[in-house]
Amino acid sequence: MPFTEEPGGYEKTILSDLQGAWCLLRDSVADTGGFEGWDRALFHIDEAMSWETVRNLKRMPPLLLIIRNICTQSNAPKEIIERIQNIEIDLTKEFGGSKSGKTITIASTRGNQKIEGTNAIIGLNVYKYPETVMTA
Repeated sequence: MPFTEEPGGYEKTILSDLQGAWCLLRDSVADTGGFEGWDRALFHIDEAMSWETVRNLKRMPPLLLIIRNICTQSNAPKEIIERIQNIEIDLTKEFGGSKSGKTITIASTRGNQKIEGTNAIIGLNVYKYPETVMTA
């Protein structure tokens, strides 16, 4: 029975950047812990970090709202609230076409940005393809 060959390379996508932002939030909550509800926030962060959620962005806003509410009501440290804000994206807004005209920008950090107080960098672009209108 032959073994399946392991892929040699992976393409970095916007989803991996989004996953990275969630990892930074998770690490902040786990490292600071101790605030009321931190364990519940961590549970929901783990769900939001699952590839099932990251690949289906419609599942993300309700989870992010729960996490934000838990952390805000529990007076989580400022660092955690800032990391939540790094993830929040209004998927209903559009900011025009990309330079190539192939996609519509929904959100962007407009290049790589340093995350204040850390040596981490985030670069995030969220886009969608225009809906095609079928004519008869």
